[in-house]
Amino acid sequence: MQFELNLRDSEVASVLPEGQDLRISFAAAALTRTDIHPAAVGYMNGLVLHLRDTRWKGVPGECIGRLSSGELRIGELVLSRFALPWVASGALSGELQFANGARLQFLAQAGECRLPETPRFNESLACWV
Repeated sequence: MQFELNLRDSEVASVLPEGQDLRISFAAAALTRTDIHPAAVGYMNGLVLHLRDTRWKGVPGECIGRLSSGELRIGELVLSRFALPWVASGALSGELQFANGARLQFLAQAGECRLPETPRFNESLACWV
């Protein structure tokens, strides 16, 4: 299975500092399954965005719930969605805006987001008009 993570509309369970690293755990990551046609939209829990050697601005304990927007920047490249697994080395920055008004900005030297060992994709049953 191949997936693309959409930061907007994903739900964050926690943002935890670990030394110089930052772990962003998703309660429900908004995904598009891209290996089928038409692509399927849904959610998966267990995803973690791990940012290494990170400086951040924001209060990690307030950064929970639905993301109203989010982006990662690597040089000139700006990503609000990206294929999984995702691995980046070298300077990157980003910002996550939460529906509760919290904001997290960060600068990191590397990052990764991988599927859990046993991915469980829950396809959305929403009707799209």
